[in-house]
Amino acid sequence: MIKSVILVLSVLLCLSPLGCQKKEGPAERLGKEIDNTVDEVDSKLKDAVSETEKKFKKSAENLKESVNSFGTRIKKSTGIHDSEPDDSDDKDSNTEDK
Repeated sequence: MIKSVILVLSVLLCLSPLGCQKKEGPAERLGKEIDNTVDEVDSKLKDAVSETEKKFKKSAENLKESVNSFGTRIKKSTGIHDSEPDDSDDKDSNTEDK
């Protein structure tokens, strides 16, 4: 009799985890879908920010090159050279002394 009880309890003990497993309900499925969607949006936003940063850097480089090129053309057309002193700081250079 004791052996039978131990056998039945052993079988029940072994099968008990199978009975405790809960099936995924609609709220849990929805929660997982929301988590997956948030992860996807996060990844896409990071990619977009990275691409935008690269484009801004490239635009800044292009702008710098354009400004330098324009400055060089202005200097050539006006005869200004880098070795000449810059008179732009002299406020009274265009005015006569009284």
